[in-house]
Amino acid sequence: FKCGYSSSKYHIHSESLNSIISVMSKSNFITIEFDGIPTINYTTSAINTKLKSVNNLTEIVFDYDDVDYNEIKLTENVFGFEGQDDISAYIVATESETKLYILSENDIVAPASCRAMFSNLTTLKSITFNNFDTTNTTDMYQMFYYCSNLVEVKGNMNCQSATDMGSMFAYCSNLTTIDKFVAIGSSDILTNVNTMF
Repeated sequence: FKCGYSSSKYHIHSESLNSIISVMSKSNFITIEFDGIPTINYTTSAINTKLKSVNNLTEIVFDYDDVDYNEIKLTENVFGFEGQDDISAYIVATESETKLYILSENDIVAPASCRAMFSNLTTLKSITFNNFDTTNTTDMYQMFYYCSNLVEVKGNMNCQSATDMGSMFAYCSNLTTIDKFVAIGSSDILTNVNTMF
């Protein structure tokens, strides 16, 4: 996805490229781009792989950057956003849990495809979306698939444009709370809800 500053939001869009090495050939190529700041490239699967690489990841928080996070910001910047003051990611770890904070001053607009973005994070217990805007996301297939210890999804998740929510929470056997599931897509556009839970 491409992330660039525009008025009050950082917009993330997915692009397909045919020239990616074969192991990535079926993924979207992701570019996070800020005005005057070097581009960072990922694939959608690389984001999931990067999340899986965080040892004992128990909580992910997408939130607005404010004074409440000043102490956290003294920790290691872990997701390759060095030198970019607009969006940062920090890990806070103890013996029993590891929390990942992804902070920005404005909304982060999710890509059209969030397919399997958080799938198979088997130690994840909680995820919070305070500034992760999914209004224009159409593909949520297996978004949280096999997050077997996931208990709660907090914050706003707008699904008004979703066409595919198949297996979105499949094998999330400990899930008890979805805080705000806003604007499920109409039956005219929502084509797949098979084994959503």
